[in-house]
Amino acid sequence: MVELTLGPVPEDQLRAAWAVLRLECLDWHPRAQDGMAVAHAQALGQCLALWSHQALTFVRGFLAPATCVGMADPARAFICLPYHDPALSWRVLLLGTDWLNAIIRQENTEAFPDALADLWQHCRRLHPDYQACIVMEAAKHRGIPVAPAWGANRHWRYGQGQRSRVLWESSSGDDGYLGGRVAESKLQTKHALRSLGLPTPAFQHVMAADQLPEALAQVGFPCVIKPIDQGAGRGVSAGLKDLDAVRRAFELARNFSAGPILLEAHVPGDDHRLMVVDGRLVAAIRREPPRVVGDGVSSIGALVAALNTHRDERSLTHSGFKRPIRLDAGALAHLSAQGMTPDTVPVAGQVVQVRSNANLSTGGQCTDVTAQVHPEIRSMAEAIAQTLQIQMLGADYLSTDISSSPRQTAGQFIEINTTPGLDAVIAAAWSVRDAGDLALGPQIGRIATRLLIVDDAHREPTQAVLSAQAWQAGQGWASFHEAGLSGMQLGVEPQKAWSGVQTLLGHRGLSSAVILATVREIQAHGLPLDVSDVAHVSGTLLPVWQDVVNACCRTVVRHDPLWLDAKGLQAMVTC
Repeated sequence: MVELTLGPVPEDQLRAAWAVLRLECLDWHPRAQDGMAVAHAQALGQCLALWSHQALTFVRGFLAPATCVGMADPARAFICLPYHDPALSWRVLLLGTDWLNAIIRQENTEAFPDALADLWQHCRRLHPDYQACIVMEAAKHRGIPVAPAWGANRHWRYGQGQRSRVLWESSSGDDGYLGGRVAESKLQTKHALRSLGLPTPAFQHVMAADQLPEALAQVGFPCVIKPIDQGAGRGVSAGLKDLDAVRRAFELARNFSAGPILLEAHVPGDDHRLMVVDGRLVAAIRREPPRVVGDGVSSIGALVAALNTHRDERSLTHSGFKRPIRLDAGALAHLSAQGMTPDTVPVAGQVVQVRSNANLSTGGQCTDVTAQVHPEIRSMAEAIAQTLQIQMLGADYLSTDISSSPRQTAGQFIEINTTPGLDAVIAAAWSVRDAGDLALGPQIGRIATRLLIVDDAHREPTQAVLSAQAWQAGQGWASFHEAGLSGMQLGVEPQKAWSGVQTLLGHRGLSSAVILATVREIQAHGLPLDVSDVAHVSGTLLPVWQDVVNACCRTVVRHDPLWLDAKGLQAMVTC
């Protein structure tokens, strides 16, 4: 919360300066066109709050709305700006105000867009990535609490205690370690699929270009070249029909990896991402390479540019999770194989496939075909996830007909992924909430909690009683910077408010918790929980905070302070 004070700037000059700032940021700040109706501190503060919030979440992030609160003095107001990293939120707000002040003073503002771009790089590193934001949207809709996990960057805990799950992107802490190692390598995945008797195309791996002829003798034409340790379509070339094309594809793949290069038999048909969650197939998305349709006038490059108009590579959420089509070396090689270049003008109605791979990351398009999946393919995908113990699996399956058995179409599994992109199902017309629900599953939620609110004078004796309780397995307690679980004292790093509570809730062995808070702690830092089953109140809260407790706790019980003894607390814990 930051106090904003207006200096002696004429109202029309302030409104004009904001109009300039919104025009300079209009390509990324869709709310900027709202303008400023009046030029007092609250109106300006609201504009800066929205600007800062959009800047903080444009690339990555999932922040509560920002706002501005007016004061009796129209020249003063308070901006309320949430944060994933407080220093970064403060930096954004300063950038916005400095930018506006530079416009008012008619100074050069050319350096500000570069400063904003640099700030966005920090957002990429410090804020939840786009997959986490998808899951967080679903968690918010279901009332599931979210918190940082394990002190690790981009690891998030959804739920509490034994009803929690930690995710990195869409990869779960419940995944088996060995299965994860298999999924990391396309080569190891091929060996695993073959050992499990599941269909996968013939393959060889090579380290040098002079090994290609011998490997091709085993694999044949057409074929596919790909690095074994890359994802998102990097270095992949498909549909190769002669040795020269294979050599060029090998050099392209070598640009992305120094490791073995996989040579694989080409499988005709479409690429399908089969998503398995908790051992059950929940989605099948057909992924198709990017393509353009000729109009007889525009070149392929111009047609691609038109499609990319609303695909902003800076922000997936801003682009509806559709990435730009890239005319990189892989695309140029694929066009060349068709006798085309980006300057070629296709005839009206001609469909031109721009790339050989169908990855969403390079501009591919997606269609939901879950209802069409053949039962045998469904069983195979589920068997992979169950055997490798991968909680959320993306299995890539090639087939000309997903509704037919692999024995009829020669369909093949080509690779698996422990972080399947949730953006693929959104691109296939799923809602963000439904996509996020795939990663959450039905078990994640809240545990039983009791909030104990006391006056400051009773904090230490009450905590001593809690610490000395004979806690059963799965029972825990926490205060501002203290916590215990199943009779053991937990070491808490007192770096943030309610760190004891977050330390306790991160334990998967926790089935119920008692949380101790004092009146002063609540008034300074808010409630330790957004929702609690019961609040036992023996302290005297200000009326506004009593209203908050009543709203956030399903049951509120008033107690006399004399109740705060071992017998009273024991009754509360066991009831």
